[in-house]
Amino acid sequence: MAQNLGTAHYPGIQAYESFSFCDQAGVTPATGKMTVFPQYGLPDENGDIVVGYNGQTVLTFKNCHIDSAYYEQGSGGRIVSVRFLDERWAWKDRSISGRYNYRLPNNWVDPAHERTPRQLATLCFQALGVLAFDVSALPNDSRPEVSWDSSSPAQELEKLCNDLGCRVVPIRSDGSWRICVTGEGNSLPDGAVEESGDGIDPAETPDYIKIVTGPIRYQVFLPLGAVGKDTDMSWKAIRDLSYAPNRNMSSAGFYKDPNEFRFLSSITYVPAGGTGSYSGVTRVPLPDGTKVSAQELARDTVFKSWRLDFLRKTGAKQSGGNGAWYMRIPGVTKNGGYVSLEQIILSDKLVDSYTDNLGTQHERPAFVCGSFFGKLEVSYPDGTRIDKQAERSGERQDERASFSLSLDPIDTNRSIISTSGPMLIITESDEKWIPANLQYCCAVHVRDPDTWQPVRYESLYQIGSGTNPAFCRVEIKDDIQPYVIGKYPTGSNAFTSFKTNFAEVESQCQYYAQSVAREYQLVTSSTKSYIGILQIDMDGAIQQVSYEIGKGGSTTRASRGTEHSWYTPAYEERRRQIARQGIDGKVAYAQSESARRQALIGRYNT
Repeated sequence: MAQNLGTAHYPGIQAYESFSFCDQAGVTPATGKMTVFPQYGLPDENGDIVVGYNGQTVLTFKNCHIDSAYYEQGSGGRIVSVRFLDERWAWKDRSISGRYNYRLPNNWVDPAHERTPRQLATLCFQALGVLAFDVSALPNDSRPEVSWDSSSPAQELEKLCNDLGCRVVPIRSDGSWRICVTGEGNSLPDGAVEESGDGIDPAETPDYIKIVTGPIRYQVFLPLGAVGKDTDMSWKAIRDLSYAPNRNMSSAGFYKDPNEFRFLSSITYVPAGGTGSYSGVTRVPLPDGTKVSAQELARDTVFKSWRLDFLRKTGAKQSGGNGAWYMRIPGVTKNGGYVSLEQIILSDKLVDSYTDNLGTQHERPAFVCGSFFGKLEVSYPDGTRIDKQAERSGERQDERASFSLSLDPIDTNRSIISTSGPMLIITESDEKWIPANLQYCCAVHVRDPDTWQPVRYESLYQIGSGTNPAFCRVEIKDDIQPYVIGKYPTGSNAFTSFKTNFAEVESQCQYYAQSVAREYQLVTSSTKSYIGILQIDMDGAIQQVSYEIGKGGSTTRASRGTEHSWYTPAYEERRRQIARQGIDGKVAYAQSESARRQALIGRYNT
């Protein structure tokens, strides 16, 4: 007994019958148990557990917390079973805020808020109040976008490490913390071994890892058609308005006088959905009880309102699941690149960006361009931006116009662009007025015609022996932002070529996939039970160390490539418990588990 004498001390506990502690990796607290003889006075709520062997201190579990205590009937009579948590118990009450690695439309990270994975991990450790830590083993090439708003630094650190194939490990020999690469580490030490066992831990391996990026952004020029608001408050092409002066005009929409819509007092019309004839100045009731006249609507909206107009364009059309396809989008592969109006999700930004005089990059705003008649009674040619008119012949009249976008994220047909003034053009042959020929240049997302979800870039990384791409594990990385920029001749809505950042995106996807692939390495496992209390530090390979002190002596048990405790949830289960904390975490976890199960039966395919 003298050669196998172990001790455990905790402030305020006077005598105990036995002690056990199971140490583990991750951010979930490790747990210990001490069976204590009844005593006067209560032990300290928090304190260090100091474990010794043969009169020498071997290791210390700092800042432990008594989680619970209850009576048991032991061999020596009635005793108290005390359950401890190691210092990670306090991590749940910490918070961290910050947004880093925000990506500009060209997929560049905003340098003012760029942080490497090691810097992000450092911020998390500091928020946890940890003073001694080592993050040097964390892969440092990626730039994961994070948005922390009073978030849990423990959960965010765990997520960061898991995404990069690492785990958080306590180093008991010096009281520090270290990030270790999963699967990499030391062998179990030699010593006085009571028993030993070896084995393997094969992972359930799909054929591929699929990395799915954020939705692809396509920079395009889209044709605009003139619309106005009718008396039923719906948007219609101007030739279809109930108060149009010439309802039988051609589809081109000619007018001898652009002010025909301005003076409607002599025009009679039948309001949409109504009966009887009204003059243009007659105010008619609206569903909300207010009244409006056709003249007011015309002055506010006609020649000032626009929406995407594919029907004016000619070219190849294909039948598909959502009707006819009218517009080719650069880089889209399905259906020859032709998409319907409903597939396009508009934005008010471009893929292009610019750098200011402080070196900060910014998104460029979308713009409207085309051919139109200006205030100086001159027609501007195709491709002229309405907000960038130059002075002519020394005259300083302001020709610039502005626009605003009323975006409907569900129905693009209801997304309306309003210009600050009427935009028209006059035909030289017969001097008749028509709406300006305008295009909207912006970055859009495109819905897949089958799934109706925004199209994303997907990268496959083979890890299994099979070749079924549907048998895959899917990881969504919204911080990777692919883009396509179309090149359009001046005044044209048809692109001639396009450029992408897909080569860089593929490199980032492969980097993430290789980190995930570490989880599927075939691991040879080993577990040893040693006589006495040994100091064994965990790492990426040594995953669990437990200690027992009792009447029968002292024992240290360590596992490499596996975990030996049947009473402690395995690392993957602890990881899931962390992931499920909070509403957002529960939703993300449910989606991840669904994808994982589908992958394992070969049915998941994005």
